[in-house]
Amino acid sequence: MKRLAKSKLAPTIYLETESYRLEEFLENFRNMSRSEIVEPHIACKIAGKLREMHAIDMSDILDAQSIVCVENGTKWRNVAKRGFADYSQFVRKNECKQAAKALGKEYLQMFYEVLPKESPVVLAHMDTCFLNVLYQEEKDEVYLLDFDYTGYCYRGFDLAMLLTDVKYDYNFPDFPFYQYQAEAYPGDQVLASCIKAYGEGIDMFIECKRCMIAANYLWAMWSFSMYKEENKGFDVLSYGLLRFREFLEGYEEFKNEGPEGIKRQGIQYFE
Repeated sequence: MKRLAKSKLAPTIYLETESYRLEEFLENFRNMSRSEIVEPHIACKIAGKLREMHAIDMSDILDAQSIVCVENGTKWRNVAKRGFADYSQFVRKNECKQAAKALGKEYLQMFYEVLPKESPVVLAHMDTCFLNVLYQEEKDEVYLLDFDYTGYCYRGFDLAMLLTDVKYDYNFPDFPFYQYQAEAYPGDQVLASCIKAYGEGIDMFIECKRCMIAANYLWAMWSFSMYKEENKGFDVLSYGLLRFREFLEGYEEFKNEGPEGIKRQGIQYFE
């Protein structure tokens, strides 16, 4: 946090003790809606901010050889396997059975397969949903929050997560406390505009499309690892199953089309 603050990417820490931390107040910044986040101007501003973060070297305090999406995906899967070891005890048996099946080794291998391993590895935010972006109208400035999952990862993940998470309204007031709207995805043209604002081209488009698939697996594993039968809040079980279904659909398309198929889809935006 201190290193990010020096680069104006996180609030300045004015005081820190064993029990609390006093941080800078970001005056006149506000939360953004899902619709705002995908407006081309805003989306490109966020892409520029991500490029700034990706350029920071923290390899002296974070292991640049440890790919955080692999590390977390594996860790969350292992936690979930213990939790669903005897799913027959749960009331939602059918859904739990589906979740337990999703933890199979074959799906982990599919996750590994779809990762863009040729992509540059950068310091990545790794939780770029619209809830973690603030905006200040007067200065036309965006600001990232919540660096809990930050680590070294493939550079396409942050833009991939930003645009895929737009399909999920996490402010939905009633159970399951989210709403899924596939049509909210802004389209590949917005993705391409973000990549151009980032300063890259078709190669990063391919990376981002692969990371979109992988991100669904990652958040599915997170969801399953968080599941507890008595939880009455955000329905992580149904959310995890939904993200896993999206992963399977994306993987099937990737298997059929491959990187060259993705390139054919995106090349029109970079000519």
